[in-house]
Amino acid sequence: MRVRNEPISVRVSPDCAPTQFIWRARLWRVLAVQRRWVEAGAWWDDPRVRRARGQDAATRWSNELGEPGPPREPELPDGDLLGDRTVWRVEAAAGAGADVGIYELACRGSDWRLRTVID
Repeated sequence: MRVRNEPISVRVSPDCAPTQFIWRARLWRVLAVQRRWVEAGAWWDDPRVRRARGQDAATRWSNELGEPGPPREPELPDGDLLGDRTVWRVEAAAGAGADVGIYELACRGSDWRLRTVID
């Protein structure tokens, strides 16, 4: 098994299952979906959660002379706090007669990644 975590472009069916993906400038056709599951993101490590627990106090900054300035609020990320991602384990090939491989495609919102290539 090789971990990749590389961005990919994916075409999906009406039920959101991947049908094709482009990885390293090659078109891969999904032949079968073996499995689908949802993984929870690390919500406990989100800056908004740490701040709610009192662990992320306002950060201090300094000017060009090294003098401390007033506290300022940290920038917080936008989006879903849970950060769930859907993972699809698929059989895919890069063309007619090409060897079939097993790939894990992970999706969070519109961001797709080729997460794993299973040998």
